[in-house]
Amino acid sequence: MAAAVWMNRILSATPPRKLTISNLRVANWDTAGWAGFNYIVDETGRQLKGTNTLFFKKNGNDWQIVVIHGAIDTFAGAH
Repeated sequence: MAAAVWMNRILSATPPRKLTISNLRVANWDTAGWAGFNYIVDETGRQLKGTNTLFFKKNGNDWQIVVIHGAIDTFAGAH
């Protein structure tokens, strides 16, 4: 659910933003796996850059995200 919220906030903004990923890395074992990638979110006039890592567990035939870690490599502004 958290991944969907993150994606919806990024991609449903007005004006629209563009998400580009690179350096996708993945691995899995019997019941666990991970994926990592660099990303750039293009907004009008600025780019947000960072890295995301997701960890998965296998539940039956489904893979579920259990941890999302994100690091921003851009000044994000005042909070």
